[in-house]
Amino acid sequence: MKELNGKNCIITGAANGIGRSFAFALAKEGMNLYLTDIDLKNLNKLETEILQFGPKVYSIKCDVTKLEDWTHISENFHSKFENLDLLINNAGIAIGGNILAITLDDWKEVLDVNLWGIYVP
Repeated sequence: MKELNGKNCIITGAANGIGRSFAFALAKEGMNLYLTDIDLKNLNKLETEILQFGPKVYSIKCDVTKLEDWTHISENFHSKFENLDLLINNAGIAIGGNILAITLDDWKEVLDVNLWGIYVP
C-alpha cells in the first residue's frame, strides 16, 4: 500500500502477539515505526528483525499505565518524527482462571492496562 510508505506509527504492546504482527506488516509496507512495550528484550529483538525492511524503527520501554512513560514517549517520538499518522493502542492483559479467585488488585491491573492505558493526554 503506497499510502503507508513513509508514514509514522506508534504501536503499544509491540513485542509479542498482535502488536508484533502489526509491526511486521506495517514495516513491509514502508511505514516508520515507534515500538513500545514493557518487554524490552523482545522489543529490541523485534526492532532488529524489522530493520531489514528498511523503515525507520525505534523502540522504547513503556508501561502504558504510567503517565510519565506516555509523556516521555510523546517527547521522544516528536524528536524523531514530524507527525503521527497512526496510533495502535495494542497493549493489553488478561487474567485467566476462576473469576471468583481474581483479586481486586488483579482486576485493577487489567483496568489500568486495558482501559486507562489507551488514554493519551
